[in-house]
Amino acid sequence: MSPLAKFTMILNKHHFYIEAAPELGGRLCCLKFQDKDLIVPLTERPFQPTQWPKQGAYPLFPYHNRIENAQFGWQQKIITLATFPESEHTLHGTAHQKVWHGNISADTLTMILNSEPDIDWPWAYQATQSFRIIENTLHIELILKNLSNTPMPAGMGWHPYFCHLKNITCRPETHWPLNQELLPIPTPEVFSETLTLAAGETYYLSGCQEITFEFHGKSGRLTTDKTLNHPVLHASPDGSYTCIEPTTHIPNALNLVHSEAALKHSLGTLSLSPGSKLVSSIKLTID
Repeated sequence: MSPLAKFTMILNKHHFYIEAAPELGGRLCCLKFQDKDLIVPLTERPFQPTQWPKQGAYPLFPYHNRIENAQFGWQQKIITLATFPESEHTLHGTAHQKVWHGNISADTLTMILNSEPDIDWPWAYQATQSFRIIENTLHIELILKNLSNTPMPAGMGWHPYFCHLKNITCRPETHWPLNQELLPIPTPEVFSETLTLAAGETYYLSGCQEITFEFHGKSGRLTTDKTLNHPVLHASPDGSYTCIEPTTHIPNALNLVHSEAALKHSLGTLSLSPGSKLVSSIKLTID
């Protein structure tokens, strides 16, 4: 991936303003609502693909977060992937490290990636992100298509670095505790109350399709369809950014399918047959 985008796509409609750079891993570089930054602007360019700044928003394909020891079992085989630099695990897939292609219409911005099999993922796939503005809501559609001739494990999500958010709350069904390597411990805790995210906290959640927040005195919410009900929430210790990441599965789900927890709780693991698609939707609304 080229460290510096050759062009930037701009979509400016109703209350939202979007800048996207397909060549920078399909990233949003800027997202504003009523001229106020909603995500941390991507200003640190160029950057190395594996050393991205905590800015902008990037896609998570064909899985998200970590795969422990960069290995998992699939179709009676052990699949071994390349590790993330200075780690024993993988991190966030590699779609956001590759060159995407984009097109734009009056109200929709679309970015597409065709990825060939490599050491990071031994299946071919197509990933699509679409951003459509309808009044005070940004509609986001994520599509993952298996282009290989064998079944492929499937996962995806979206990783924005929000800014200026306050009072971030949700009501998840379960929370997966983390170990020191930021991998989920397969002893999920059932939630019965509202969760409020505080500075420095990270949560791996299940059974959650709506996160609410305040943005410059306005009420906001991020809602998803049922496929994206395993969000990750993280707030930086200094309050400079907040990650609300809607995702299809819990981190390291492929290595937890035989755990006792998997008998009682959904991990979000999915298999795509050749030529089939996984389609998910997100709505980001500011009232």
